[in-house]
Amino acid sequence: MISERESLIQQKILQALAECGDYLLLDAHLVDAVSLKVPQMRKGEFDDALRYLDSHGRVRSIRSERGEKWGITDAGRMALQNNE
Repeated sequence: MISERESLIQQKILQALAECGDYLLLDAHLVDAVSLKVPQMRKGEFDDALRYLDSHGRVRSIRSERGEKWGITDAGRMALQNNE
């Protein structure tokens, strides 16, 4: 079972990616975007939330020369829509 804070971080990750539409967001930019919405978020909390979303097919990533880039999947959009 996930905590309320973990759920909040996951939701903010999905929101940040949904705002990008079909574009992928660099990992560092995603961390920055979510940090603005979640007070005192630790990098470990972010990593755990992102790993959870990835393992459940709600986000996807690709590696590029600039680093890992993330995008939201249809399953992620559905999860976001159901939580709002």
